[in-house]
Amino acid sequence: MKALILKSDGSIESPKRAADPLAFLGSSIELADGVTLRSFFLLLRKNPDLARLSPLFPGLAAALGAEVAASPGFSGVDFLELTKSVEMIGFPGPLRLEIYASVRGIRGGAAVDIRHEPIEAIADTPLKLGRLRHVIFGDRIEELSFDTHFSLFELLDALAWELGFHNAPVACAMMKAPGPSK
Repeated sequence: MKALILKSDGSIESPKRAADPLAFLGSSIELADGVTLRSFFLLLRKNPDLARLSPLFPGLAAALGAEVAASPGFSGVDFLELTKSVEMIGFPGPLRLEIYASVRGIRGGAAVDIRHEPIEAIADTPLKLGRLRHVIFGDRIEELSFDTHFSLFELLDALAWELGFHNAPVACAMMKAPGPSK
C-alpha cells in the first residue's frame, strides 16, 4: 500500500478511503513540504478520534489551531525530526531490547533538547522524518543508521511523549529556587 501523506493543512492524503481514521494507524506516513508541528495539531482537530489517543492532544489541538497567529519560532532549532531507535542493551549481563520513536530538535545537524521550549514557540517549526538509529550497548557502544518508514501511530506516539514534557506543572520545573529575601 502507498504511504499516507500528511499535508501542511493537517489533512491526510490516502490511496484508500476509510470512514475511521483509526484504520490508518499502522499505515506508513510521509510528510509533504511545509509540514510543521502546527500541521500535526490541525490533523488532530480534523480527526477527533486520533486526538483521543493521548489525554494531552485535545487541549493542545484546540490551543494551537490555524487561527492562532504564526509564532516567530524557536531560533535555536532548524527543524524537528522524528526518529526511530532500536537499542540492544546489556552485554555482558541481562539482555534487553528497546524500540521507540522520538522527536528531537535539530540545529546545524546536531540534536537539541526542546523540552523546555513553549509549544507556541516551536509550533511553526518544520517537521521532518529522520532515520532509524540502531544502538548496541555492551563493552563498547556501536551505532548504525538506516533508512526506515514511520507509521501514523509512531508519529502520534512520539509527539505525545515529547509534548508531555512541555506542559509540566511549574512545581516540576527544574529551576534554581529563589534565595531568601534580604
